[in-house]
Amino acid sequence: ASAVLTYGAVVGPLVAVAGGRVASAAAFGSSRVTPGARTFATSGGSLVWELHLQGPALFALSRVAPLVVAGTAALWARRRFGDAVARPEVVVALLGLAFFSRVLLDQNFIHYYLAPGAVALVLVEVLRGRFRGDAVVWLGLSSVMGAAFPPSVDLRFDLAGLSDYQLLYLVALAAFATAVVVGLVRRSWSLFPAGALTLTSLVYASAYTSFVGPIPRWLVQLALAPTGLWLVTEPLRRRDATRITTSDPADAAAGT
Repeated sequence: ASAVLTYGAVVGPLVAVAGGRVASAAAFGSSRVTPGARTFATSGGSLVWELHLQGPALFALSRVAPLVVAGTAALWARRRFGDAVARPEVVVALLGLAFFSRVLLDQNFIHYYLAPGAVALVLVEVLRGRFRGDAVVWLGLSSVMGAAFPPSVDLRFDLAGLSDYQLLYLVALAAFATAVVVGLVRRSWSLFPAGALTLTSLVYASAYTSFVGPIPRWLVQLALAPTGLWLVTEPLRRRDATRITTSDPADAAAGT
């Protein structure tokens, strides 16, 4: 009921002002994917796009499936956590799961599609009380990958003949390489820094050398969406997750 009311509160005024087009876009999506189009808004680029689906099959996978995934996850969480499903870390983790599921199953992929999931991940880390190294690496990589596409903002900054985005890549490469070395020294190996270093190296080589061809957008999607999903759902997977209880003092007193 709350979901319906929220949807109506947002879409209702827009429909009243703009008419039926808004209602159709809100219900079925506003994408107009055209084969052969050159613009990011209509050229696909995602894993689903590579399946060459059309019509009802595309709508079911790209629009309906994410809702089914999110709904199923919410029902599972309700059974797993009971009343504690309303705790902030669980709610935010479920929201992050919904966001990343949508990114994985969309027929288009543009790097800013990751923004809602990134916000959810930051909130999860804040609620945990500390930032995991892998989460920091993922947030850095997702930011850098925005430069894998033609930039929408030209900073017009140059240093020693290097462009702004070239400098961004080099700083990111240095940071990810440092994270790999630190992990080896501390014997706390993680695939995230190594993967970030590899992907950033490939994208840099593609953009600024002739040794590597164009990097498909679905590769960036495949590198970031599933890993972001894994990180943001950590509160749902914890071994002690079933012990999460409400922190209401009255409940605690009643338990004693």
